[in-house]
Amino acid sequence: MQAQLVDTLGTVPEAMAEVRDVIRMYGDTAPEEAVWRVQLAAQEAGVGGRDLQEGFKRLDDHFAKLSSMVDTAPQRVDIVVRDLRAQFDSTLRELIAAMHSESAALSAEMNSQRQAAVDAINTERAAIAADASRVASQVVRDAGEEARKLVREALMAVLALAIILLGLPFAAGYLVGRARHKQ
Repeated sequence: MQAQLVDTLGTVPEAMAEVRDVIRMYGDTAPEEAVWRVQLAAQEAGVGGRDLQEGFKRLDDHFAKLSSMVDTAPQRVDIVVRDLRAQFDSTLRELIAAMHSESAALSAEMNSQRQAAVDAINTERAAIAADASRVASQVVRDAGEEARKLVREALMAVLALAIILLGLPFAAGYLVGRARHKQ
C-alpha cells in the first residue's frame, strides 16, 4: 500500500509540500469566507461575538498545531487533519444548532409581538369606532335640535309676518273708518 501511495503522490517531501500548499491556500481564503458566513449567520441568529471569537481562537489554535505538525512530524498530519475536521464539523454543527434554536426563538418572539400589535390595533380600532359612533349620534341629535329651533323660529317669523300683513290693512281700514265716522 505504501508503494501505491508513493507512486500516486510522489515522494514524502513532495506530498508534504503539496499538503502544505493546500493548507496555505485554504488558510488564505477559507478563514475570510468562513468569518463572513459565520458573522452573517450569527447576526441573523443573535449569537454574540464572544462565542464566535472563542470558536475562531480554537480554530486558529488547531491550524497552528497542524502547521507545526506538518513541519515536524509528517506522519501525524493525517491524524491531525482528521481530528481537526471532526472538531470543526462538531463545532459547525453546534453553531448551526444554536443558530437554528435562536432563529426559532426569534421567529416565535416576532410572532408574539406581531399578534400583540394586531390585538392592540384591533382594540384601538374598536375604541375609535365606538367613539365615532358616539360622535355621529351626538351630531345627529344636535343637528335635529338645531333644525327644530330653526323651524320654530321660521314659523314664528312667518306667523308674525302674516299677522302684520293681514292685520295692517285691517287696522288701517278700522282707523280710516273710525276717522270718517267721526266726521
